[in-house]
Amino acid sequence: MARKSTWITAGVLSAAAASAAAVLVRLRRRDTAAEDNLRALADFEPHPQNGKHKKERLPRKLKKHLHAEAGAGHGGGQHW
Repeated sequence: MARKSTWITAGVLSAAAASAAAVLVRLRRRDTAAEDNLRALADFEPHPQNGKHKKERLPRKLKKHLHAEAGAGHGGGQHW
């Protein structure tokens, strides 16, 4: 028969794992929302150019975020 302390330890470890997973999901969701907000901000034009060609620009934070993701794929780190 298993000891009571073993069951308590298992319950505590299970709760800790569930909490850690919830935190990771929240962080991932927040990063995605921040990126979407930055893209929307980049698309916003307060003064339309009426057909004039305008270079598409991304906010600096979004550039850094995308650069960091690209660098993480091949083992490089951020150099910003």
